Amino acid sequence: MSMYEIEDLMEKTVRLIDKSDFKPNEKRNFIWNTYDLQNQFDCSFTHFRLMDILIKNEYVQLYDVEDFPLAKAYPDYFAELPNKEFDYINKNPLEEWSETNQEIAYWDREYNKIFADFGSEFYTINENDICQKYEPFDFGLFVIKEGRKQNTKSIVYHWTSFMVIYLLSWFPPKNSTNELKARYFSEIKKIFHQFDYIDHKALHQGLDINYIPETWLEDMSETQKELIRYITQE
Repeated sequence: MSMYEIEDLMEKTVRLIDKSDFKPNEKRNFIWNTYDLQNQFDCSFTHFRLMDILIKNEYVQLYDVEDFPLAKAYPDYFAELPNKEFDYINKNPLEEWSETNQEIAYWDREYNKIFADFGSEFYTINENDICQKYEPFDFGLFVIKEGRKQNTKSIVYHWTSFMVIYLLSWFPPKNSTNELKARYFSEIKKIFHQFDYIDHKALHQGLDINYIPETWLEDMSETQKELIRYITQE
């Protein structure tokens, strides 16, 4: 079952990045990090929720079928592509996905285009741009700081919850609790308490740091419990 709460949070994150004052190349890299993190969880492919934003920011490159660089090498495959609603395109389209034959583009019949994402070898419109990968906690702090800048308390609340409840479970850090506070959560706590959450409705129970069920707390690490107390108590 798809983790829709994370999909929704990452969609809000892309919208936040789109509204930011960052340079176009920086926006593309931050969007790439958003989807890279989403892909670490059991999430669906959600690009088409925000395709207008992705096109505007040149995060995707659009090709007509006949213009795609692999079309001449695999004419039968690409001739059949317009009959499909959607399809992932592997580097060798005739073979199944593998570590050496990964997806490099995708087709959508509604748009009648092939899409190559930023980072694909077939993305050529901003050739000097690079994908600079952020560690999950570094990226989370960045998003929370941008959420404060844009006065978006929902982003601050949900990303704070996501970092403690999800990221600390999925990506256990080697840092001690005090080191995590010093590096990330002391600043996050200050930002968190700049907003009033009395009337705030969380996207999902798993993103609601102020109201965590006891049964959930029982399964959490001591680091998570300590950080929850630290962040939520003024």
